[in-house]
Amino acid sequence: MEKGHFPTIHWLSTAQYGRMEGMDVTSNLPDLNTIMEASTPVLRELYIDVFQKPAPKWARVGYLRGNLAWAIQAVQRGHSHATLRRSLLYKVTKQASAATTPSYQPGTRLIREWQGDTYEVTILEKGYLWQGETYRSLSAISHAITGTRWSGPRFFGLKGGAPREEK
Repeated sequence: MEKGHFPTIHWLSTAQYGRMEGMDVTSNLPDLNTIMEASTPVLRELYIDVFQKPAPKWARVGYLRGNLAWAIQAVQRGHSHATLRRSLLYKVTKQASAATTPSYQPGTRLIREWQGDTYEVTILEKGYLWQGETYRSLSAISHAITGTRWSGPRFFGLKGGAPREEK
């Protein structure tokens, strides 16, 4: 990364960038160049100055720089740290759920091979059609097929990656 350049953080997760509740927006914030050149002990001191609490013991350089850079960018853009964090998390969650929640039209056929047999389910306006019978959920169908309680959407490959392999 070139000197003086720090990427804008476009999303924020508690696990990756920590909580922002304790941030003192009136503190004298360092500039991004200082953060990029600072050693770990200096970054830990800056973290205390900005967040009014020590960084987690497990925090490494990337975590410290990411939190400090985020705080600086938030304040420079005139945002309240708590409001901005809530807003970003809401937007990210909303986008992620929209991207991962596919919409299937009535008439869509789901086909799954299980233990050498092929099973076909048709999505209806309300429910699912399998072997001439209407079911309220895919889980009921996957249970009827396998004899065990499985997530129907996962069994048919609609959620959580590829369907589990038969045992």
